Amino acid sequence: MAKAIKAEQDKKQKENGVAPRSKPQFKKTSSKQETKTGIKTAMKFAGKAKPEKPGNQVGVKRKLGSDKSSAKKSKVVKRTVEPVTKKERRQMRRKQQKNYDTVIEALHGWERLRRHDLTDEERSTLLGSIMKGMATHIHELSVKHDTARVVQCCLKFGSVAQRTAIFTELKDHILELAKLKYAKFIVKALLRYCTIAERNTIISSLYGHVCKLIRHTEASEIVELAYNMHASAQQRTNLMEEFYGPQFALFKSTKAQTVDEILSNHEDQRSSILKNMKEALVPLLEKTVVKHSIIHHALLEFLLHCDIPSRTEMIELLREVLVHILHTRDGSRVALQCIWHGNTKDRKVIIKTFKGLVKKICTEEHGHVVMLGIFDCIDDTVLVKKALLGEVIEGLEELASNVHGRRVLLYLLNPRNHQHFSPQFLTILTPGDNNVFSKKKPEVRHHELLECVSTPLIKLAAENASEWAVNKPYAVVLLQIVATAIGDMKPILAPLVTQLNQEFSEDHLVNNECGHWVVRRLLAIDTERLDKSGQTSFAEMVIESVPLTTVVSWAGSNRGSFILCSLLQSKVEVEP
Repeated sequence: MAKAIKAEQDKKQKENGVAPRSKPQFKKTSSKQETKTGIKTAMKFAGKAKPEKPGNQVGVKRKLGSDKSSAKKSKVVKRTVEPVTKKERRQMRRKQQKNYDTVIEALHGWERLRRHDLTDEERSTLLGSIMKGMATHIHELSVKHDTARVVQCCLKFGSVAQRTAIFTELKDHILELAKLKYAKFIVKALLRYCTIAERNTIISSLYGHVCKLIRHTEASEIVELAYNMHASAQQRTNLMEEFYGPQFALFKSTKAQTVDEILSNHEDQRSSILKNMKEALVPLLEKTVVKHSIIHHALLEFLLHCDIPSRTEMIELLREVLVHILHTRDGSRVALQCIWHGNTKDRKVIIKTFKGLVKKICTEEHGHVVMLGIFDCIDDTVLVKKALLGEVIEGLEELASNVHGRRVLLYLLNPRNHQHFSPQFLTILTPGDNNVFSKKKPEVRHHELLECVSTPLIKLAAENASEWAVNKPYAVVLLQIVATAIGDMKPILAPLVTQLNQEFSEDHLVNNECGHWVVRRLLAIDTERLDKSGQTSFAEMVIESVPLTTVVSWAGSNRGSFILCSLLQSKVEVEP
């Protein structure tokens, strides 16, 4: 029955054009292969197996170029992009920035505004248009490196009203601008060009933040400029008070006070004030900001009023950075305090830091005072000769041509001489005379240093005697070398005698304003020089070398007659 039904179904399928369903045929395989094939077939019908592709069989390495059809399908079409230069790329980025049009307009106007060939009317008109375009955007433009220059130029050439408009927009951002690399120059321009009231507002905005700002590399320049150039005496006191403690930062004094007055008025807080000063100053010694004068003043006040242990500790921290603070008045006083009260090790470290900078220090207004202090109190003259005087001797000609360098040479030749150094100047050096670390007698120390520099000084003076004799600043050094240097002075005196032996005229050394004074001084110091063994008398050289007729001709001039009087007063005995 079943077979008949099946045969009838197959007949109908043939009539409809459908092939009869055949029974599947399976190959005989081993048990393992049969298992794997069965699992794979089951997963395939479940839709979980990946369709097999030629060249992607498991365990078979695909050869390069074997699948050409897939390579054609996966080929990527490259788009051609026009090359963009670096300048064009930068311009595209700038266009995306805020206020691009305002920035470009301001920069174009600035290029014209800074020209020197503009008339006042043209500059005023151009400045007005720039200010109109920058209105309400000045703060945003001040923080950018290029437009910050535009704001500075507007402050330089602008009217009082225009400067006030810039100040009004920036006055609430002074601390922010002071910390920026380019915006700090705008704050400097505000301090320079704004009115006194506006300048006081800027300085007042620093109150309460001095200790933090002075540690900042950029902002410290603003504090220094305000303190050193624009602040009044009271404002300087208010800025300095922030080193004394938090209460002085909040409650400002109403009048200018010295640190002595502050300590006397707050005697019960003396230890806390000095402690706060130390805590504020120690972190600054490791930074580049130590070069500022406000820090030098605070250091000097601390060293003058602290106890001995605190001073010793501070000197140990300062000894390697003193070379960076010698350029100011207070900085040189700090260096002197360290030299006077530092021990042998401290002094040795200080001198070694001067290596390569001795000539520069000797020619500085305040730095040369430190060199004089070293000559006064350091007993290790061997170290001084090796580390300092060696460079001094190499630069003798440069030092002789500098007003401060000549003071160093004169101090080596004759220290504490009132002819060369005023009493007010010597009061700077006298406090170090009784320091506990100097044991050698001053006379012995001076003689050892003089022996080192005498021969080079005599040689230099002999080479330039004719020029130095008619130039007053050099003539002072020349006379002091002859008076106190150790050695034979004949090489120096011989060129001067040769000049005196020339035919008498208006250009003669005797008629020269400075030359006749030098000749008279040389004759006057003959008595002192003759007390030294082996010295040649200048009067004898003149009388023996200059003909009598030439000497008599000097009497025909006013200055020559004074020289003849000096010759008579020299009491030199010459055989007829």
